[in-house]
Amino acid sequence: MATLRFGSREFESSQAALIRDIDLSNSALANLPSEIGYLTNLQGLDVSDNALSYLPPELGKLTGLQELRLGGNEIAALPPEIALLTGIQVLDLHSNKLRHLPSEIALLTNIQELDLHDNKLRTIPSEIGFMVHLRKLDLSSNNLQSLPSEIANLRNLRQISLANNPDLDFGDALQKLSKLPNLRTLILDENGFNFLPKEIGQFVNLDVLSIKRNNINILPSDIGNLTNLTTLDVSENNLIAIPKEIGSMANLHYLYLSHNKITNLPDEIGQLFYLQVLSLNANRLEGLPTDVGRLKNLHTLDLLDNKILKKNKDERLKIKRLLPNTTISWLSMQDDE
Repeated sequence: MATLRFGSREFESSQAALIRDIDLSNSALANLPSEIGYLTNLQGLDVSDNALSYLPPELGKLTGLQELRLGGNEIAALPPEIALLTGIQVLDLHSNKLRHLPSEIALLTNIQELDLHDNKLRTIPSEIGFMVHLRKLDLSSNNLQSLPSEIANLRNLRQISLANNPDLDFGDALQKLSKLPNLRTLILDENGFNFLPKEIGQFVNLDVLSIKRNNINILPSDIGNLTNLTTLDVSENNLIAIPKEIGSMANLHYLYLSHNKITNLPDEIGQLFYLQVLSLNANRLEGLPTDVGRLKNLHTLDLLDNKILKKNKDERLKIKRLLPNTTISWLSMQDDE
């Protein structure tokens, strides 16, 4: 009886058709044997964190595959046979050496999650527009310069990350992405922004916006259009102030503004009635507006490492009176009774 060997794993060939899922991650595989094609009823294959640089064409025989995880390898190109995996729903290719995607991806019309972060992609083929069931797309840490207009066809897309793509034309990219009616999470971290493109105001259905670790010194007034936003993370930038239009973001629950240069907050902060977490650590605050007392749902206020904590005990006591039910973090505070 023949034996199928994949690294340290062995399977009897007579049992191949019975195998539904196989995990070969961290198996020191330098290649994926052509015998993988015998596993014709395989639904899940994980060969992540190996040393694969090449995928055999026999991979295309796994037509029942629904989940394929190839992250953490050295793959530089996908074989055209990838197009035969028409039932695939999750494709993870993170941390490889991909410089382009084949046009054959147009046939992966059932895919729902595609992870391409940490590759060397400069462009995305227009054929991505055929992935009409795609819900989650991670393009972070690549070398992207533009997005195809066809990305607007991904009407079921709910989450996209474009973090760490500093050469991308974000004005153009945001204009295209703003046409996606179901987009709820947009991640734009680590792109070296000096300012946030005004097109951000078109994303009126967003739930989560993350633009941390950039060089933004001011937020556009258009950000007030994001009235459905529940989470906004602008930490680790160069913000000196927050626009009064933030008061229009009435559904905010989590607001992260740490590690900036903010000296004061607008009175309109008090209009965020549903706010639960407000992080302001490592700024230059000297006080908070009396309107913070209207934040009756605020349970966590982080004020670590601010001037307010070093010099003005009266201000600290005022804040404690305004927010008696809020847990407040101070810098090296002993007791402010």
